[in-house]
Amino acid sequence: MVLHKLLRTNNIYLSTIIILLSLLLYTGQLYAQTTEPKQINDLDKKTDEEIVEEGNPDNDVEDVDDTENDTQESALPEEDNGTISRTHRFFSESVLRATNQLDNFWGDERSIEEANRSRVWVRFDFDIEQNQGFDFIPNIRANIRIPNTKNRLRLFFNGDEGDDDELESDIRDNDENGTLFFRYFLFNSPWQSLGADTGIRIRSSGVAWFGGLRARIYRTYGKWGVRLTDNFRWFTDRQFTNKTRFDVERVIFKDRTFFRSSSFGNWFQRKKGYFIEQNFQLFHKLAERTGIVLQWRTLGETRIDDFFKETRVRFRFRQNIRWRWLFGEIAPSIFWKEKQNWDTNVGIRFRLEVHFGNLSKLKFF
Repeated sequence: MVLHKLLRTNNIYLSTIIILLSLLLYTGQLYAQTTEPKQINDLDKKTDEEIVEEGNPDNDVEDVDDTENDTQESALPEEDNGTISRTHRFFSESVLRATNQLDNFWGDERSIEEANRSRVWVRFDFDIEQNQGFDFIPNIRANIRIPNTKNRLRLFFNGDEGDDDELESDIRDNDENGTLFFRYFLFNSPWQSLGADTGIRIRSSGVAWFGGLRARIYRTYGKWGVRLTDNFRWFTDRQFTNKTRFDVERVIFKDRTFFRSSSFGNWFQRKKGYFIEQNFQLFHKLAERTGIVLQWRTLGETRIDDFFKETRVRFRFRQNIRWRWLFGEIAPSIFWKEKQNWDTNVGIRFRLEVHFGNLSKLKFF
């Protein structure tokens, strides 16, 4: 009980600290722009999605004149090991580019949340689990860029805000949940972003309005990438919620194997306890349009008597089907749930996914 009270009381302060940290970093970034050459200012304004697209030969954006860039780089002093060199090393690191291409290929929610261009996904899941029968789950997710807003205002739609691996509804609060909202980016760069949300959530019990903030901080340390994301919202029917995600990732073998550890923390003012998820994933590229993932995830809740709720091991096989915008996936799994007395069960998922927008042109790595 003491742990419950501490988490419920202090979680709002945790999200506030993350958002203030994003603002502090952004202030430092603005200060740096006033003292650094123009080349740094231009790089700093780019989103991680633009970095990926610039290095991808398959997208339709207009090519940049490399001769002019080479001339500018050669004019820089060779002895400069300061901010320009650090920025160059940052953009040269394979982890950032691999992260974005990987998430785009596998349909991670982060890639559509932070996409710089309008994108729409249509997803159909057919799940079969032992002792639970089958379930058909359609979903649509969209990120629409509003014109004439300097790329700051976006319209988002999510037909089901739950995780794509059918977590318990009380873990992710995803029972018949859909949202339609606007997000205004106060700033958005590879290092950090902060957006203000306002919109509606649609459930079988009714429609609720919400407002909130989403903050992200990203850093690279050698071959490792670290990302902290916090989504803080207030709903008219259930007060405050806060969802935190912490990713640690790196490229194991260049253009071939990628590792990611994701830790999730979810807090709901109207629910007791703090809901936790730990997810480890090992991605491997089999071919240009084919990949596999070995995934292990564990769910928990801050209850002294029964902390763990579910453990699942899943093997995902995903491939482009003829066209780059069409994906098929088969994902068998073995899992153990507390509500089923930790009996060993098996399941399988069949997924068909259609992408609209420039996202479908990005490669696995």
